[in-house]
Amino acid sequence: MTIRDNLLTKRSKNRPWFPLIDLRAIVLHWTAAAKQDVDDTRDWFESGNVYGSAHYIIGHEGNCIRCIPDDEAAYHIGSSQIDPASGKIYTDHARELFGKDAFSGKTSYGECITPNFFSIGIEIEPLDLDPGRLSEKSLDTAAKLCVELCRRYDKPTSIITTHHKVVGWKDCPKIWADHPDQFECFVKAVELFLRKYHE
Repeated sequence: MTIRDNLLTKRSKNRPWFPLIDLRAIVLHWTAAAKQDVDDTRDWFESGNVYGSAHYIIGHEGNCIRCIPDDEAAYHIGSSQIDPASGKIYTDHARELFGKDAFSGKTSYGECITPNFFSIGIEIEPLDLDPGRLSEKSLDTAAKLCVELCRRYDKPTSIITTHHKVVGWKDCPKIWADHPDQFECFVKAVELFLRKYHE
């Protein structure tokens, strides 16, 4: 797996250059833009039209770029909408995964603390918008990237989650929001990759 750096500009709207407080989750997303080029998604983040970014973007051919270093926060799972199941801003799963300190207070530089300060975000370019299929090549790269992150930071696969599982109201990635069993299969594939590294 090759990762190419195409970093967002420091101190831009979507790369605020704030340090990650702790790594408690690897959050998978889809771009909701069928077969879009990874650099086009990166440039959309750079444009600053909305708050949004991710650490990595994976294309449907399995190519991968890094937009933000792992030790910095990205704006990929902020929320102000209510999760329909919990009736709170984030899901019960998110509260269990991140811990109470990820949802309250402010950083020493004045930013409101959110799960963005405790997670790495990975965007995947889908093949289509409905049903939101992800290519085998992109899934393979995503699994290998998750393995690399878990190994590098000595984390269990239980920290791998989706945007939908964190906020509840967003179908991101759509295919896994609609078919959570397929996401569980993905996590099992990551576990298999990890076992091979330890053999």
